[in-house]
Amino acid sequence: MILSDAVKARFVDQAKAESPREACGLVIIKNGKQVYKPCKNLARGTDQFVLDPEDYANADTEGEIVAVIHSHPNLSAKPSQADLVSCEASGLPWFICGIPSEQWEYIEPKGYVAPLVG
Repeated sequence: MILSDAVKARFVDQAKAESPREACGLVIIKNGKQVYKPCKNLARGTDQFVLDPEDYANADTEGEIVAVIHSHPNLSAKPSQADLVSCEASGLPWFICGIPSEQWEYIEPKGYVAPLVG
């Protein structure tokens, strides 16, 4: 999946405005076009995100949800283990954007299982 330049630009603007907290949102297909739907991050702290279920439901009524986007403020866009696990649980592709570098990473569900520790 490739994000449109318009979706990337809208997300980067949101991510910069919300930094140092992680920003998050959804990509939907509406009338055959990608549309970015910003979502509230309900997580406490700055190093994770929880999509607002109301925002998710609203996006779902407007179009087909096809991807999740979130930021990594002051970090690389490399997915964390939590990102890999959560991507699997969501069943959707994920885009991660490092802020301020604006480097992008893409992951999708592929059967990832976190290693057991201890």
